[in-house]
Amino acid sequence: MPTGAYLRTEEYRENMSKVMTGLRHKPMSQEGRMNIGKAQIGRKHSEETRRRMSKAHKGREAWNKGISPSSETKRKLSEALVGRTYSEETKRNMSKAAMGKPKSTEARLHMSSAHKGVSLTQFHKDGISKESTRRWQNPTYKNKVVQAMVEASHIRPTSPELIVHGLLELICPGEYEYTGDGKITLGGMCPDFFCINNKKKVVEMFGDYWHRGENSQVRIDKYFEFGYDCLVIWEHELKNRDNVIAKIREFSNRVRIHHPKAPVNLSQQSNMFDILDKEVING
Repeated sequence: MPTGAYLRTEEYRENMSKVMTGLRHKPMSQEGRMNIGKAQIGRKHSEETRRRMSKAHKGREAWNKGISPSSETKRKLSEALVGRTYSEETKRNMSKAAMGKPKSTEARLHMSSAHKGVSLTQFHKDGISKESTRRWQNPTYKNKVVQAMVEASHIRPTSPELIVHGLLELICPGEYEYTGDGKITLGGMCPDFFCINNKKKVVEMFGDYWHRGENSQVRIDKYFEFGYDCLVIWEHELKNRDNVIAKIREFSNRVRIHHPKAPVNLSQQSNMFDILDKEVING
């Protein structure tokens, strides 16, 4: 049989159309569908073929445009997708393909209305909870989320924070920078003030309302795990500025040995600090 490219005449196309009439709408057996599906597994089109297919379809209106699938079709599609899992590479490709494609207002409204009144099953809730817990164990992910939340809330220094910042500048000028806006995060925590002269010290300003009932020692212990010394100043303490100034001076001059990788019993941590302080004072 001769090989090469052929130019199909109109007569040839009409004859082919007549032959195919009645066949193209003939229902295919399940076995036939499975055979076609198996034959396509692993088959990939070359870049040249993709370009030709794309060029051939440009300007054509999709055959199913404006046609909503029937309830039966939706049910079959849903059943076919049950249990299907995507590889990590496929997920990355899907995410990359969706980037930079803003959804129209109409699409957003349609998605919103489709989810209204829909309640998740306990299976889905457990899956979401498990995945969220797994992600939150990643320090990089946790810090990224915390920073995004803080930046989105447009946090600015509060009045008590401005007072503390002024006292820090008075006692140790140029050593502390305000970072309560999410600029720096440590283990999912966002310190209000961060020492920028490599002393590994942070200062937290605890508002009486937002931190009511909170144990400040828990925060201090948490920072200690990352090798940082933390000073917590409560809002009500600002009523006596002299005491706060003395507290900051003591914190600034205190020298402590940090072992962030060593398993330290938090109940013994305060005693350790007291011993180290006495050694420095007596030394």
